[in-house]
This record gives sequence, C-alpha cells and structure tokens, in this order.
Amino acid sequence: MSKTAQTLIDKAASLAEGMKRNMDKAQQLGIDNAYIARLESEMDTLRATDRAVEEAAAHIAELRARNNEAMRLLRDDVQNAKKAVKGRYDKLDWHTFGIADKQ
Repeated sequence: MSKTAQTLIDKAASLAEGMKRNMDKAQQLGIDNAYIARLESEMDTLRATDRAVEEAAAHIAELRARNNEAMRLLRDDVQNAKKAVKGRYDKLDWHTFGIADKQ
C-alpha cells in the first residue's frame, strides 16, 4: 500500500475510533454513526483501489521491461542489417535497401 494511502487510512481510523468513544460530543458536531460508517466504507474502498493500483503498476513495469527488450532487439537487428548493406554496397545503392543516406 502506498505510504500516502496508508497514512490517510490510519488518520481516518483513529478519527473514527475517537468519534465512537466520544459519540455524545461528536453528535453535537453533527457526526453520527452513519458518518462514521461512511468513513469506514471509504477506508475499505481506498484499500481496494490502492491494491488495484499497485497491481496495475507491477503489470505496467513488467510490460515496460518486455517492451524495452523488444525495442533493443529490433534496434540491434536493424543496425546489423544496415552495417551489412553499408559494408558491401556503395552509398548510392543504400536507398534501394531502405537506408537513408544521412552523411
């Protein structure tokens, strides 16, 4: 769980418990059991969504690593093919192989 989410949940839980212990004073402030139940429900929602975000982030990290490897392989193969063509053929013929002359 992210530190920010955990900190907020801890604060909300502490507040809810304190309100329950002092319900008579809390009711004078307009805070009732329904409000405390809503806090607890929101904490549960945050726990679930934060867990989902962490799982998605792990999946994205895995995809990013696979994507980087695929790009590295393709870049290496393109570079090797260009070197082979450039080493064997005159610069005037490079365009026939799809290689732009940038020199």
